[in-house]
Amino acid sequence: MQQDHPDPITTVDGVIGGFLAGIFGAFLFTIVVIPIDMMMGPLQTRFLRRLLSTSGEMPPGLREMLENIATDQSSVVLATLIRFVPMLLVGVVFAPIGGVLAALFSRRRPVRPEPPVPPILPASPDSWPPPSER
Repeated sequence: MQQDHPDPITTVDGVIGGFLAGIFGAFLFTIVVIPIDMMMGPLQTRFLRRLLSTSGEMPPGLREMLENIATDQSSVVLATLIRFVPMLLVGVVFAPIGGVLAALFSRRRPVRPEPPVPPILPASPDSWPPPSER
């Protein structure tokens, strides 16, 4: 934003940029997490099945929920949505704060003009040498 405009970034620009970055970050996170979940899915299923087979006393509702998670592939979609919503909310709240801070810290300081240099006048023949040396 700052590179294309000679004017300094305002805090409103920082808020808008941060807001858009939070939204973009949530979508990017979701896109990156989906392939990782696809690779880790079989490992998680084996882990849950082993946990269920080795666990002794477990409440029946919890056992049923873990069995459904281990066998149901739609839980991947639900898990992705459960991760996306908090990332979106956190990103939309905290990224604008970062944008405001970036706008405040990257403000260009106004350049003070140099004071004018007094003109150098040629010496008159009567003023040289100084009277003390005559």
